[in-house]
Amino acid sequence: MVQTGEMKISAHEKSKLVGVLTSWLGSNPGAGFDTESLRGKGCMINIIQKTSQKGTVYSDITSITPVMAGIEAQVPQAASFTIPGGASAPAPQVTTQVNVELPQAVQPVAPAPAPVAQPVAPVAQQATFTAPATATVQPPF
Repeated sequence: MVQTGEMKISAHEKSKLVGVLTSWLGSNPGAGFDTESLRGKGCMINIIQKTSQKGTVYSDITSITPVMAGIEAQVPQAASFTIPGGASAPAPQVTTQVNVELPQAVQPVAPAPAPVAQPVAPVAQQATFTAPATATVQPPF
């Protein structure tokens, strides 16, 4: 049984993909790195044998590093590998790298519509209050 894993395509320094690529390439590849450029490139992997909680034994890749100096000629070509089921390894593809940091053309924005006249609130008028004349009232006793 072979253990596989998935990684998100993320250039964040704490992402699993950046960790794997940094250990393989020796430096952080940065945003916009074309992972297809690694197809057919040699590396050295460390594999350990693990046992699941159900007792299934599988192999797990623990690290990927560049090929050591002096043994680059011993790295087999990708065409010499076969995929289980009889298919051969896919041929390297030509890829195009797009730099997302280049400025992009900005579409013009349609002019804003004319402002709509808002109703004017009525202004309160000030009134003058005159107090009634005071009268003297005598108590009846």
